[in-house]
Amino acid sequence: SVAAALEDDGFRVAGPCPTLDEADRMIEAGTPGAAILDVDLGGESSLALARRLAAEGVPLIVYSGRDRSAWPEDLGRHPWIAKPAPRHALRD
Repeated sequence: SVAAALEDDGFRVAGPCPTLDEADRMIEAGTPGAAILDVDLGGESSLALARRLAAEGVPLIVYSGRDRSAWPEDLGRHPWIAKPAPRHALRD
């Protein structure tokens, strides 16, 4: 899993959060230092979550199997990594 790979590389991982509700609860408990998001979480768009994190200054990476055209321009400054990706792509 992505979480296990990041933990193996020495990162502290607070997820995964497979739904928007879980992600919202985690953010309410404390703003993360960074976030890796899929375009879809539990069948729902993560767009509002991405905008919330960006507004709070949280660095984020989009890690998705969807086409980048599914992501709006205002969030285009955040790195996009297409699934599947080599393990080092998220670490670097």
